[in-house]
Amino acid sequence: CDVMPSRLILARYFAREILQTTLAVTLILLLIFLSGRFARYLADAATGKISADIILTLLLYRTPNILERILPLGLFLGILLVFGRMYVENEITALQAAGISAPQLLRASCLAIVPVAIVTGLLTLYVSPAGFQHVERMLNHEKQRSELELVEAGKFLQLRARRGIIYTGEIGNERQTMSDVFIVQQHIDGEWTILRAASGSQNYDGELDARFMTLQNGSRFIVRPGQAVGERLHFANLQQRMLQPEEFDPRKLKEDTLSTSLLLDELAKPGYMATLQWRLSLIILVPLVAMLAVAMSRTTPRQGRYIKLLPAMLMYFAYMTALDVLRHKITENDWPAMPGLLVAHVLFLIIALLFLYSEQLNSWRRSL
Repeated sequence: CDVMPSRLILARYFAREILQTTLAVTLILLLIFLSGRFARYLADAATGKISADIILTLLLYRTPNILERILPLGLFLGILLVFGRMYVENEITALQAAGISAPQLLRASCLAIVPVAIVTGLLTLYVSPAGFQHVERMLNHEKQRSELELVEAGKFLQLRARRGIIYTGEIGNERQTMSDVFIVQQHIDGEWTILRAASGSQNYDGELDARFMTLQNGSRFIVRPGQAVGERLHFANLQQRMLQPEEFDPRKLKEDTLSTSLLLDELAKPGYMATLQWRLSLIILVPLVAMLAVAMSRTTPRQGRYIKLLPAMLMYFAYMTALDVLRHKITENDWPAMPGLLVAHVLFLIIALLFLYSEQLNSWRRSL
């Protein structure tokens, strides 16, 4: 994108206005998405799936992945808002009277578009995969933790390895011992086991490579739905093996966590090819949505600066949906890897060009 020296001041003005608005919109969108992710992590922490201590770290590592998606949207909305204001205040009308057309407005905006494309490229190709991999490793580690490491005194915890809950009144000795223990478990055949003990502890058997939970001075009740009788057992010590970490279903590393260099080495795999094309698509997305935004920002003082926001947003989400659908189809071998996601880019490039050169096309059609 070449900016003529005589129009450098205009390009700087556009860059300052667009980047400021883009930054403001991106921060607002980032807070919204992080709030939603924070609520999900809080819910997982409340049910004992993860520890509350790692929530902020998880959010930090997920931020690049969220940014790579909302930064093009922030630029799109930034251009719409800035140019919409300039149309309403007749600034664009004055520029058009000076001979500046819509394509020239796009070229003058390159000082804002190029930095956003570079930042998006760095995020999607390098930063985001590394952050995503840290998130997956942390979540895998959380799934491998013992149930007793997640128990909080005075709170019910949903058991991950078995269907049931556990409650303890107090925790001591570096989270290895409990007092006033209450456990309820439901088995596959519908049978319920209820355990109540004065105290409990966990220990690790190196020879068996297994963790055991030992309950002292309590009772075990076994009841079956539809039966009026059950079993009752008093015990001084009751030892129960806890599920090994490998008996859990580990979170598999997704393609999004893999480095770009690894994806390039494994292009024969459809999922890897789809992921690589997706990352490159986020970079291509930036100039294309900028073109769409410049073309769709045309308005009049009577219409107002926000009149085009809704149709423009629908166009943007249609673009993103097309990319998502094609990515999943490539992964499932329902769509060829080539042309792959290029189909969506070409389609919306044609739409953007038609919008951008609509005045020239109308003049040409009237001259026929």
